[in-house]
Amino acid sequence: MPEASKAIKEFFDAYAKATGSLDLAFFGTAYGDTFMFAGPGGVQAVKRDDFLKVVPKRGAFFKAAGLVASEVRRLEEMRLDEKHTMVLAHIIHE
Repeated sequence: MPEASKAIKEFFDAYAKATGSLDLAFFGTAYGDTFMFAGPGGVQAVKRDDFLKVVPKRGAFFKAAGLVASEVRRLEEMRLDEKHTMVLAHIIHE
């Protein structure tokens, strides 16, 4: 995969900043009304409003687990079509 474009880098930088500050306004613009969430337990559809309700709890959980910061080390992107881009993010958690 090629290195990420400027727009993708800017989005991930803004996302990292919003995660650190629990910026719900940013998250409100970063997700569609309903989006797909994938994790170790599988894939599920999530409503943005429901996600925004758990963001503060997620932040408290990470803090309690000792997560101080996350840093994006490298981004690689693959354009899927004119509306979709797949990004492989290499992130370090401290």
